[in-house]
Amino acid sequence: MGHPKIAAQLQSEDPIVVEKALVAAREFIKSAWGRAAALQADIVVPLVTLTTSPESSKRILSAEDLGLIGVTELGVHSLVQHRAVEALDALLDDADPAVQVAALRALVKCGWHDDIRTRLVMIETPVKLVNKAFVDDDLRCRLELKVLRHILSTRQNTAAVEQCLSSDGLTTSGNAVDLCMKVLSRQRGIAAGSKLGTNPAAVATADAEGEIEEFENGAAVLTMLCAHEKARQQSVDVGLVPALVRLMHMPHLHARFSCTEACAAILVLKVGKDAFVECGGCDALYRVLPIAYAPLRLVVLNAITLAAEHPVGRYKLMAQRPVMSMLEKLRATSTDPVIIEAIAEAIRQVSFNHQPQQLKPGADSLLSPREVKKVYGTLEDSNKRLTEPIVPMLKVALSEDQE
Repeated sequence: MGHPKIAAQLQSEDPIVVEKALVAAREFIKSAWGRAAALQADIVVPLVTLTTSPESSKRILSAEDLGLIGVTELGVHSLVQHRAVEALDALLDDADPAVQVAALRALVKCGWHDDIRTRLVMIETPVKLVNKAFVDDDLRCRLELKVLRHILSTRQNTAAVEQCLSSDGLTTSGNAVDLCMKVLSRQRGIAAGSKLGTNPAAVATADAEGEIEEFENGAAVLTMLCAHEKARQQSVDVGLVPALVRLMHMPHLHARFSCTEACAAILVLKVGKDAFVECGGCDALYRVLPIAYAPLRLVVLNAITLAAEHPVGRYKLMAQRPVMSMLEKLRATSTDPVIIEAIAEAIRQVSFNHQPQQLKPGADSLLSPREVKKVYGTLEDSNKRLTEPIVPMLKVALSEDQE
């Protein structure tokens, strides 16, 4: 069946002919040449019309077909031109959950393009997704988080972040940070056993249920939201930091990366540092640091630098674990200049009381030995005055660790 014939049959008065044409179109546009031919025949126009069909099967098939069209640049332009994005957004309010799932899947497929993301922000789709928040429905929750992650990944995401954080127009009791809290704090499958490390049975269960994907996308959404100080503060207030630290122990690389990145975003705040150090975040960083995955290592190093700005965090990183020896070893073996610079920053911050100005690589001292000795003496006196007020705090932290 050729593409002009399919396009014509999609507008037929016979419902059986239309349904068969929808199935044929789905198979036809799976290939690159078929998709190009279908676009040339303006197949998007009848597909958009069928999203308002009274029959749910036709709404599902038309949404699936629109998603397949949106995997290419040309297809995206056609979707935007013929208002297919608005049609898919309207299907999110459909009474049939299967139609909602089909619309979400279509938005996941075509949400890679900035034009689609921009249009979704213009019609305030983030507000609708946060409003629905199908946390109890694993499939819809997973797809919603994927769509939100796409929308927030746009280059200019200020409007999207504001929509996710705003309470205006929300019928639920919280915003996107609260949604992330509901997802990341769930205690089932791998989450329940994450503190103990790898649990093969739990991992298998989690993979089957898509739990890991939920955690990864939830943490990624939170990271992008935390570009806004309001989201960072709210994350601390609702107790997201302990949940993220617990999930940093998961034996899944990308989920670990997303959770660690979210922690690093929250660590910018002082209250974020307090919560992170208090719930054992320094120990989690120590366990994740040896993983030889460059993006994760860079995020861990940034998190170490931020955590070490906290007096107790610096003490725990310096005294409780051999973090310094590990950092020195990584600096000696790393070849990536970005990683080397991040390691130097981490070493400087962790060993702040120990001549920080010498730890930058390639920075030769311009002072004479006598001047250097004088500077060190001044630094030591200053550090004593700075650390004296926190000695009681350090003693409490040490006694708690020993217990």
